[in-house]
Amino acid sequence: MQKRSFFHGRLSVNDWLQVNLNLLAKTLGELSYEQILKAEEMEKGKYRVRLQSGAEYTFSAWMGIWDHLRVDAQSIKKTGSAEISAATFFIDAQADLEMDDIVLGNFLEEMHNSLYSDIALLNKQKNISAQAMSYWSGEKIQAYLNGHPKILLSKGRVGWGARELQTYAPESEMPVTLFWVAIKKDVLEFSFDDQYSMTSLLEESLDKNEMNRLFEVLWEKKLSFDEYIFLPLHPWQWERFVKIQYMESLAKGEMVELGFFGDEYLPQISIRTLSNISRPEKVDVKLPLTILNTSAIRGIPARYISIGARLSRSILSLCQEDQLLKSLNTDVLVEKGGASFEHKAYAQVKNSPYRYKEYLGAIWRESTSSKLAENEQGILTGSLFFQDLEKKSLIGAYIAKSKLTKEQWLREYFKFVIIPLYHLQVKYGLGLVSHGQNIILKMSNYAPIGIILKDFQGDLRLSNDSILNTRADFKDLAAKLDKMPKEYLIHDLLTGHLVTVLRFVSEVMEESDGFLEINFYQILAEVIENYINEYSVPKELSFLNEKIHRVLVNKVRFKIGYGDSSERPKPMVGVDLLNPLYLGLKHKEEING
Repeated sequence: MQKRSFFHGRLSVNDWLQVNLNLLAKTLGELSYEQILKAEEMEKGKYRVRLQSGAEYTFSAWMGIWDHLRVDAQSIKKTGSAEISAATFFIDAQADLEMDDIVLGNFLEEMHNSLYSDIALLNKQKNISAQAMSYWSGEKIQAYLNGHPKILLSKGRVGWGARELQTYAPESEMPVTLFWVAIKKDVLEFSFDDQYSMTSLLEESLDKNEMNRLFEVLWEKKLSFDEYIFLPLHPWQWERFVKIQYMESLAKGEMVELGFFGDEYLPQISIRTLSNISRPEKVDVKLPLTILNTSAIRGIPARYISIGARLSRSILSLCQEDQLLKSLNTDVLVEKGGASFEHKAYAQVKNSPYRYKEYLGAIWRESTSSKLAENEQGILTGSLFFQDLEKKSLIGAYIAKSKLTKEQWLREYFKFVIIPLYHLQVKYGLGLVSHGQNIILKMSNYAPIGIILKDFQGDLRLSNDSILNTRADFKDLAAKLDKMPKEYLIHDLLTGHLVTVLRFVSEVMEESDGFLEINFYQILAEVIENYINEYSVPKELSFLNEKIHRVLVNKVRFKIGYGDSSERPKPMVGVDLLNPLYLGLKHKEEING
């Protein structure tokens, strides 16, 4: 694949203005939802935000069922000023956002990083349509997505410059070959799936010729294969951190650099997970990248490495044994292995920043392609709310090609996606952080037929009374997982999938496809109500209660800033909001009289 300018041409003032307006539209919507800003409706569909600085912004928008404003980017104006920019807005809003100068300065740096990538993405999107994208693989689609829908700066990637963005960002679509090291088995944490060994994992990334070349290097360096774990590294992570921070291990021979080997990979939208494009059926590789992107530094914690492979295999077994999950085609991307080499010095400093302890590791995980039959598609559920520049939706394109009505397609989606996730919580007390990157929708001829679950390291928790805590084949795994009361755990699904995925899907379907949000949630409520009645779900686990939590993610960044921390940031909770599913049921009752 030939290298090209990241902007695919000249950087234009129109593109610069457009990405600023897009960010402002997202900001006004999300910060009104988080109740940080108060938008006053001057007349139907016309709003203004008055800031403590005296600045005033006006815009057109419509209020969605989630108490979220869907803002028209082109309508945004600053009263008394012909010019408008995202930077000026955040400076104007500093007091309202409660950011001190240090935090605001760092925020503006991250903002400019994000806008740089937004312009590259805008140029890519000029040449595609949602209709054309509906024919693509899920992996290719990811290179065109806009990023995290809630976090304002979805492509901050603080720590990377223009060269790294052009080489390693998902939207650049530049193939990467991995750098490999050999690490003595007695100095690192590792575990493999029972069906895999170090040799079989190497074969997932290296073909026969590359394997022979690797063994030649081992022979030249006089290394015994059985004494080492062979670890792939992201080339940037090796050059920027590992080569320097692990000098002692390299000097002592605990770690030996081997060089570049194997297949070519492309980054998924999460950046640190890479898909094999030489042999797509082979495993994905998840690697640390010590950059700040969205909410955290993207390393790999050692905490779950020892159980990761067994945990994913156990959840797969659960899905195969449970009659409902089996009938709904619930599948898992099994982790084939994992390894972590925590730096000795930082490990001795208990509360040192978490990023220092997550420099070096790898997780090998089944690819989506390996789970698909002919005429099947596998896409991130976070892809569904994508709109092209003509405001045509990707979900609308799938529905049209499926030959189902919108109601039929949605009912199938809720049956195959929401019910399995809900069932795992209700019956097993197992909660997944089910955001749009962790849940893969499986389709046949563009209609939903199942889901594939992935990424359980840190994104999975159990209820205090989960039956898995005492199940013979799971209790040792359960002992290493976080626990919480089941009535709180249910919010992992509510906030993970409903707020972070369906909130945007329902808005896009109303905006692009003319399907009203109230009808969307009436269908979902009916599907949930049927399950609740069949399985006698207790009220504290009901999805149909009148109020649900309003989870705040941007306010966390404004509050904690950009300083180092020994732990990853956690969301905050605001004033409860009316549950759209409750409103959907009320709507049904009104229709039925």
